[in-house]
Amino acid sequence: MKISMFKKPLSLLFSLLLLFTFAVQTTFAAQTNVKVMLDGKQLQFEDAKPVIVDGSTLVPFRKLFETLGFQVKWEDSGDVQHAIGTKDGLVIDLTINGTSATVNGSAVSLEVPAQIIDGSTMVPLRFVAENSGKEVTFASESDAFVIYIGKNEAACNPPSGGDFTAYMNMMKAFEEVKSYSFQGTMNMKTSDSDTAMKMEGDVNLQPEFAQHIKSSMQMAEMNLDQEIIMIKNKVYFKDATTGAWTAMDIPSDTMSEEILSQYFTCEMLAAIKDIKVDPKGNELMVDVNFDPQKYDQIVLNNSSSSKTVALKQQYVIDAKTNLPKSVVFTMDSEDENGALSMQAEYSYTFGPVKQILPPAGVN
Repeated sequence: MKISMFKKPLSLLFSLLLLFTFAVQTTFAAQTNVKVMLDGKQLQFEDAKPVIVDGSTLVPFRKLFETLGFQVKWEDSGDVQHAIGTKDGLVIDLTINGTSATVNGSAVSLEVPAQIIDGSTMVPLRFVAENSGKEVTFASESDAFVIYIGKNEAACNPPSGGDFTAYMNMMKAFEEVKSYSFQGTMNMKTSDSDTAMKMEGDVNLQPEFAQHIKSSMQMAEMNLDQEIIMIKNKVYFKDATTGAWTAMDIPSDTMSEEILSQYFTCEMLAAIKDIKVDPKGNELMVDVNFDPQKYDQIVLNNSSSSKTVALKQQYVIDAKTNLPKSVVFTMDSEDENGALSMQAEYSYTFGPVKQILPPAGVN
């Protein structure tokens, strides 16, 4: 067996682990270049640039409010500062570093507070835009994370043929998910290796990206139990023998929150060949068949010697919530060393955010 073929399943485990556990779609964040589009026109921020804090985009207070047609006011009582916008009887009042804001006097909790960053007052874009009556959607370009307020000329346009409605409803429903749990299995086979893995864990998408995953892998004569905690761009590994934890920063060229965003974007819809939906009671059986060449162009950017031969997803979706109950993911690929076949099966439960913390005493 060539060493590269032995390494290939191992190198895929980290990236596919995150993909198969479905921690993908809502996280577009993590990119440093943020573009904000209002009704089809890009907003220019001269004094301070948009930033992403714990998964939420913050933009300069005055620029956003005035662009949306608000009159702005700044109140400073010494201990407490307020950024206030008023328009046609609507009043949005954000307390700097406050955990909630008020909309026409009613308190609304914030995932990330308004705050002063490098001397500029920054406010949560989505909260302000949606409470002023604007729809907010997201997209991921090769060099930027794009936020659309109002008109989105780059809205998802699914290919003709097949029933894309159920799939797109799932994408939209998942945008609102804050946390979920999963359990399942993954198997990978080459001509001379067979890897089996069981996994379970919890994933937080809001207010910050975090995962806690336990896995058990069998490959050749090797058995490996692994526990991983991932918070933002830091990952913690537990030694199965000693129980000791080690920490490392996630390299920029590995699967991270930013890279994961590409798997459930409008761009990825172009890689789908067809979708078939079979309603069964309160569930939808959704079969998604990808065009391998287009998939590689989008995901790999033709930078890998690996070539996808076939790729399918089979979802069971709750017809009421539009959220997936389970998925079966099958993929066949090949490179100069031979063929690799993979299959993953996962089930999901969605619920409140769970506390995921770094191991005690580990930096």
